[in-house]
Amino acid sequence: MSATNSIILGVGVGWACLTAAVGAIAVLKEAKVLVWVFMVQNLPQLAFFVYLMYTVVMKLFHDKSYTLEAAAVTGALISLVIKVVLVWGLIRLVHSFGQGLRERMFAHSK
Repeated sequence: MSATNSIILGVGVGWACLTAAVGAIAVLKEAKVLVWVFMVQNLPQLAFFVYLMYTVVMKLFHDKSYTLEAAAVTGALISLVIKVVLVWGLIRLVHSFGQGLRERMFAHSK
């Protein structure tokens, strides 16, 4: 693994943890501003997929093995579908803020 990929991997894990924490707090506190911060925090992942596709295409011309390329494209497409579903779910969630979701979620059951 190259030094660049090691750095991206190390920063990416920390960034993913930070993004997950902000997303959880945004949902629990019903904070619209934090939801949008969470959405903006997902943009670097999309930029990474563009970088990944660029490196895959560049490597495609040098190697005749397509296993790595197929795995990278499949992973990027799955992640893109997850991001689209996430945006759709968050927009629906933001429209539900203030309708007593927090109270129902933390209500003591009898």
